[in-house]
Amino acid sequence: MKTNIFDESWRKSVKAEYEADKLNYEKAEKYALIFLSETLEIENRIEGNRVYCPKMNMSITPHVTGLADHKAGISFVVYSPDLGGEMYEHSTGIGDDTVQSVEVAVCSFVYSFIDGLVKMNGKADEKDSDSEIATIFGGKTHKWRAYFSDVVTIGSAPDVGGAEYYWNKLKKLILKRLGNQKVCYVKVYLDRAGGDITGECRVDDALSMELSILLVNEVSKWKPKGFASHKMYFFIRQEDETLEPYPYSGEEGQIALKKKIKTAMDLFYEADTEEKNEQLFPNMKKALDDDILAFECYSLLPEMCAENAFRNVRHSESMDIFIGDKPARQIYKNQLADYWLMNRILFDILNSGAFGSHTEKLYKKYVDTSAIKTALEQFGQKGVKPEDVKMEPLEFRAEEWFEIR
Repeated sequence: MKTNIFDESWRKSVKAEYEADKLNYEKAEKYALIFLSETLEIENRIEGNRVYCPKMNMSITPHVTGLADHKAGISFVVYSPDLGGEMYEHSTGIGDDTVQSVEVAVCSFVYSFIDGLVKMNGKADEKDSDSEIATIFGGKTHKWRAYFSDVVTIGSAPDVGGAEYYWNKLKKLILKRLGNQKVCYVKVYLDRAGGDITGECRVDDALSMELSILLVNEVSKWKPKGFASHKMYFFIRQEDETLEPYPYSGEEGQIALKKKIKTAMDLFYEADTEEKNEQLFPNMKKALDDDILAFECYSLLPEMCAENAFRNVRHSESMDIFIGDKPARQIYKNQLADYWLMNRILFDILNSGAFGSHTEKLYKKYVDTSAIKTALEQFGQKGVKPEDVKMEPLEFRAEEWFEIR
């Protein structure tokens, strides 16, 4: 059942306007919104620029990112407090014309991403889930259940019998990336057209080269006639009984986290003397009233900026953290509850112009103080090009009070 606040004449009018001006981004986005509402097989209604699904307490906001005669790109922001916050997906559609390409992009999203979410929130068949999952993180056992979307197939891609085929190949490495999050979502995408192949695996929208290489090896075995692709999702939800509370959950928590990260950035920018630099970390601990977050802001924000500045370098997906005099613990970035939230907030603040004309200076200061830039300078002195560098995990040393969350 679909309920919408707009009548059918409005829908037909929007579609007609878009068909008359197919490369207009604003009109394409309105049409994508309507087509999304009509394609979803769950109750929904259009509210402003989003589709709201009341039974799942979930909103979906499409953003058209690219339009061409036979191709369209759409990014989707899915928000649900019940699932731990925002999730992101980008879908590409190829069709006979731009309108059909928009429709294909929407369908690809609905029949893979949304299909997996619906299964997670309903009754998934045994073949579409895995309930035998337990991990250890932070010295505690965490129990999970994984749900598999359908495999969206284009062209003559091989019949693998369902998403379970890829889950069994990737499961071990995916579980290494689980921390204490409420929901982890994994995108699996493969395509081949002649000698051009793509293998892409994203964990919570962060590209994993380690997992993607496995997919590249898989798709290299295909021998399709023309273009062929597979796309699917895994949604891995932690059982309530093992979920540890997170201090920045929900909308209020996200607002508080953003405010604290902005404060840490202010202190970093203002530390323009040796004396202020020496007091920077103690001042962050005091101002943020969260010693763990202060350590993460002090240690990780420079490296995040450096990774962004040197994108042609293959950066490590993990880090080594020494706590007190204990041996190093290898932690994947995806396991840290704060990591990708911090990363997203950092660049939201930088891109918002919050530091005005000083933004570039702040960004450069972060990059210049990073361990990544120091390491790349050392590689450069040896004649190694950045694109040939594979970074080792960075090392961080924390005091005994630090906890990994």
